[in-house]
Amino acid sequence: MLFSLVLALIIASTTCVLAAGPPIQTLKGEFATIGMASCVQADVGGDFTEPPKYKLTTPGSTRVTQEAGVLSLFGDGTGSWTGKSVMINNNAVEANSYPVSGFTTDCDVEYQAMPDGTIQFRFDNCISTFTAGYYGSETQAGHSHFRAEYARLSADGITMVFWDLAPRVENIWTTTSNVTTDYKRICSRTKTAIKFR
Repeated sequence: MLFSLVLALIIASTTCVLAAGPPIQTLKGEFATIGMASCVQADVGGDFTEPPKYKLTTPGSTRVTQEAGVLSLFGDGTGSWTGKSVMINNNAVEANSYPVSGFTTDCDVEYQAMPDGTIQFRFDNCISTFTAGYYGSETQAGHSHFRAEYARLSADGITMVFWDLAPRVENIWTTTSNVTTDYKRICSRTKTAIKFR
């Protein structure tokens, strides 16, 4: 009888754990990611007005970026992301322009569970080095503020779907020959991650 009682408790606790999915504290491993971002970027010195209208104060451009990389989660709410990207400047398509930029990127990552069951990811201290296009490899770019993305984890803990669809003005920069230029942009993002290790 004692054996039956212990077995029932084990089955009940296992069922609860499986139904709840893996807790955020144990979310760790390496995930292959692929994603896309669409951005509106103000020209140098430009900005956006306050929400909800986000009017440009100067001319700007629209860009699309596709990326693939590896998201490493350490199981303690921190991690890193490294990947490769290609960006298309939709406004630089006249003759003798440079519509394509390639770059590699490394970011610090923080993540936490939210009350609604989503996971909030923050990508910080992102540094990119250009590998193709107008900028040479001596140019770096990045953003040093938190960028929030949200995700849902599959029940088996293997797949995550990411999104960042809230309009938010981001501060970014490029540095060439020790000269730094600041820009403002607004982006929307989607991404998929699959655990492989």
